[in-house]
Amino acid sequence: MRETEYVYAVARVRVNELGLLTPSDFEQLIQSKSYEDAASLLAQKGWPFTKDQNDYLTVIEAERKKTWSLLSEIAPDLRELDALIISNDFQNLKAAIKSFFTKEDISGLMAEPTVYPAEEVLEAVKLKEFDKLPHLLRDPAVLAYEAVVKLESGRLADMALDKATLNAAIKLAQEVGSEALTEIAMLNGAVANVNIAYRSAAIGKGADFMLNAMCETDLVDNEELISAALEDRQKLVSYVSGALGEKAGSSLEEGLTAFEKWHDERLLELVEKAKYTAFGLAPICAYFIVREIELKNVRIILQAKQNGFSQDIIRQRVRLSNVNI
Repeated sequence: MRETEYVYAVARVRVNELGLLTPSDFEQLIQSKSYEDAASLLAQKGWPFTKDQNDYLTVIEAERKKTWSLLSEIAPDLRELDALIISNDFQNLKAAIKSFFTKEDISGLMAEPTVYPAEEVLEAVKLKEFDKLPHLLRDPAVLAYEAVVKLESGRLADMALDKATLNAAIKLAQEVGSEALTEIAMLNGAVANVNIAYRSAAIGKGADFMLNAMCETDLVDNEELISAALEDRQKLVSYVSGALGEKAGSSLEEGLTAFEKWHDERLLELVEKAKYTAFGLAPICAYFIVREIELKNVRIILQAKQNGFSQDIIRQRVRLSNVNI
């Protein structure tokens, strides 16, 4: 795909950037006196809140669909964005396997957008015809199914699918040849591995368990990460500081909530480079990432307002969103 074929797509993204919430907007939301006031402010910005709308998750999902609708319309080759959404396919696969055993109807609960039709994934699992699944889902589905049937372990099934999700995203990003996509996928994989090491060490899991759960990413050495985690928490923090940067290590020292926030803010730093790019896939990926973090911030704020959290606590949780892509 020639870079110039993205000129129209990038121009449309630039226009839509103007509708992103600004740091000032977020501060207004944080300072709002109630959930209703925050929702009203968002409605003024064009978010689809009605006068008596209390279901903010429905509104956020509507905004997510609007973003993907835009990208579907403007992207020269939508398949190049598969790495950004493949996690939804695995989420649907996970739900389909669980429903196979529980017999629960989840047909109206499938995640969107997806690389593969969700209905086809659900039907293949329902009929236990795993060979009809797309190749990226096929082997992980078999592993997850066998973990439930043979080992009676839903946890191991989830672990297999989580690992496959991250590996698939990295594979898809590398196949596209996009530096921006690959950086995003690699970072997501590294952060997931750190989370596994942190949580597993805390509950006494061993090296084999951790290694089996971790994906392959160039940003961390899994064996060194595991060794550090098994030694003590400070060694893990030290290793993460060396591999991902001091901010990553200091946030992990605070806990996984702070580390998750660092992850999102690091993603914003990565996509900030796209503002210097007039052509290509990077600005489209950047818009998707910034929009996803914007939606996360709105969810954090509205949930906090419903639960009566203070402004200071909300500020601590909201991701820095001053990236003008």
